[in-house]
Amino acid sequence: MNTESQVHSFEVGSPAKLIVKNIRGQVELVPGEAGKIKIEVVSHLGDGDPESTEVHLEQEKDGTVRAEVRIPQSAFTIFSRKPQRIDFKIEAPVQTDVRARVVSGSIQARGLEGAMDFGTVSGSISLEDLSGRLDLDSVSGKIKGTHLKGRAYLSVVSGAIEMHECDFPSLKANTVSGKAELQTKLGEGPYKLDAVSGSLLLVVPEDSGCVVDASAVSGRFYTDLPVSQSQVGRRKWNVRIGEGGPQVKMKAVSGKMRLLSSFGAQGSVPGEVKLNQTQRKDVLSRLSEGEITVEDALKELAS
Repeated sequence: MNTESQVHSFEVGSPAKLIVKNIRGQVELVPGEAGKIKIEVVSHLGDGDPESTEVHLEQEKDGTVRAEVRIPQSAFTIFSRKPQRIDFKIEAPVQTDVRARVVSGSIQARGLEGAMDFGTVSGSISLEDLSGRLDLDSVSGKIKGTHLKGRAYLSVVSGAIEMHECDFPSLKANTVSGKAELQTKLGEGPYKLDAVSGSLLLVVPEDSGCVVDASAVSGRFYTDLPVSQSQVGRRKWNVRIGEGGPQVKMKAVSGKMRLLSSFGAQGSVPGEVKLNQTQRKDVLSRLSEGEITVEDALKELAS
């Protein structure tokens, strides 16, 4: 397929700020020269109607660079054709805050540091080696990432979430009918995972400690990590892993919930585990030292 390309450059400060909006096509972001954002606009000839497509590139007074594909007002008729496919290939400074939205197409990004806000309707989001706050959402596409670091807020409807070898100090992930599988070190938390008919999997280092609050309508909770304390109710599990730590909340309607030490681990449904005398003394000791609150101590002692 034939294409036409144009390259545009903008001088920017630090951190740079970039906004990208596309209708049909890809958005690709890679690290480039400091102080400059370079945008290659690739038009796919014969794929969509160029008369129904406008590309706008501009730099605002505050330095923010905008790259947008729009449908001109004159193209809105009952005989409207789909807009032309446009790809944005962008080189930006490592320190760049990015907001990118695509209707039908994909977003790919690697090697950047800053606030990342990415969303698609029917396309995928693929990320690698990013650092900073992550706000990611897709309706029917997959969100996948490797070596991501920062607070993460992830949401899909019928797509899937796949994260490997990440470092999220806190996490919120939601899925309606897709699966969410995430691997991360544990920080201060909290970690909140919700699903309707999808499954939830959180993979953490095997020596991790945390406090789990899991609930489901028809699903169950599984773990292969050492359980030091557990309360089991009707489709509810309050579980202390190891020495405890950040809060992990899992909630599902009909999906399976798992907290595992590796993707290949199986896990089992934890049963009741009561505190022994030594553990109860430890709770009281931590309370007297001010390491836990009275409320937390009462919860542990009541189990």
